[in-house]
Amino acid sequence: MKHLTPYPDKSSAIGQALRIAREQGEVVLVGEMPQQVRLVCFDMDATLIRMETINEIAAAAGLGEEMKMLTLRAMQGEEDFRSNFIQRVKMLRGVPVSVLEKIASNMPYANGLDSLIKRLDDAGIETAV
Repeated sequence: MKHLTPYPDKSSAIGQALRIAREQGEVVLVGEMPQQVRLVCFDMDATLIRMETINEIAAAAGLGEEMKMLTLRAMQGEEDFRSNFIQRVKMLRGVPVSVLEKIASNMPYANGLDSLIKRLDDAGIETAV
């Protein structure tokens, strides 16, 4: 985990942190953790892990290209996200649990995730995904 001291302009530090995270897959802490923080919530895909889980499941089920196209349409605002997501999840109906277990056991965690979670835990901060 990288730790950046905030610049006088906080947005510059955040911008640098985002660049590091995007380019190096590294978790970045900007500044010190405030005392009043008691819970940090994370997104999982492309945040805590370096993959999109639904696309990996679809690829394992032989539906990778169709899933990528549906996902792209939702992300570009061409379709309502909620109904598109429901459609994508329905595509995965019947995928064996063994496929999910294999994907889960091989998730590529973000660089520095262990040290970030330990630091949050040491500070008494709960985490959620």
